[in-house]
Amino acid sequence: MKIGYARVSTKEQSLDMQVKALERAGCELIYQEKVSGAGRSRPEFERMMQQIRKDDVLIICRLDRLARSTKVLLETIEKLKEMGAGFKSLDEDWADTTSATGKLVMTFFAGLSEFERDLIRDRTEAGRRDALRRGVRFGRPIKLDDDQLKLAKKLLKQGKSVQLCSGYFWGAFYDPLSISARLNFFLDFELIDRSTVTVIVQKTVAFIVQSDKRR
Repeated sequence: MKIGYARVSTKEQSLDMQVKALERAGCELIYQEKVSGAGRSRPEFERMMQQIRKDDVLIICRLDRLARSTKVLLETIEKLKEMGAGFKSLDEDWADTTSATGKLVMTFFAGLSEFERDLIRDRTEAGRRDALRRGVRFGRPIKLDDDQLKLAKKLLKQGKSVQLCSGYFWGAFYDPLSISARLNFFLDFELIDRSTVTVIVQKTVAFIVQSDKRR
């Protein structure tokens, strides 16, 4: 069976020209939708792909009606190939997997796309290695300030465990659980006395109460 797919990007545009061209091409079933090709959700396209069977041929008017990138286009054609179905574009004669020449051209494009991906990956890796040599840091930004880093290094040198040190720096400052963990941390290592803890708790409670009143 010849199955057609027609798409326009906006509701104001008309599908008539595409539908007539697909009908002239002998399509017995035509799926139509008005949605941007850049969007991930294309309900009619997805429904069509579920209905396609072996020996069916998907026909479109132009390649950009099916996909907005070479990657998505080749992935769709590969899915059709796995289903045992064919593919044909009316405006691009070379995009026709039902002919020997069309299959050869599409195989060439698939190989070219894979080569391009490998080239990008190699360039990215080379750039990453060069950045590392220049001292560039990757990953999430460091959350700790200079004083906190110095304290962490000092505690680690004193033989404190990484788990124990990270427990102090974990969480938001005004999270009550985080405050409790920090105070216990200071007490455990005798960095502050209990009278200071009492003052800190009183000020924290006052701050939270005041913040609630402002909401």
